[in-house]
Amino acid sequence: MNLARNHISEHGAQKLLQEIQLHPSLEIINLDRNPVPSWLRVQIKEVMAERKDDPWHDTDVKEATRKLLKDVRKNMVSDSGEDSGGNEGGVRGTMRPRALS
Repeated sequence: MNLARNHISEHGAQKLLQEIQLHPSLEIINLDRNPVPSWLRVQIKEVMAERKDDPWHDTDVKEATRKLLKDVRKNMVSDSGEDSGGNEGGVRGTMRPRALS
């Protein structure tokens, strides 16, 4: 996340730190040229460094898992008989035709 040259207050940086701790998918935070107090910058960098040391936060593993799940879903759809439009058996529409009176 690039927040360079944004005017983030101390209170805003504290909220940002809370969000960083809640969302493990954030990998990079850029606070260059920001008026964020140095003690908060240090805390944010420490949280990000701990995250990178965590083996569960390996981005290569996450990306491989995401690709594997995407392939599995794709195979499940093709095995179920749905066409590319999401229609079962290649039939268009969702309603049965009514008999004409």
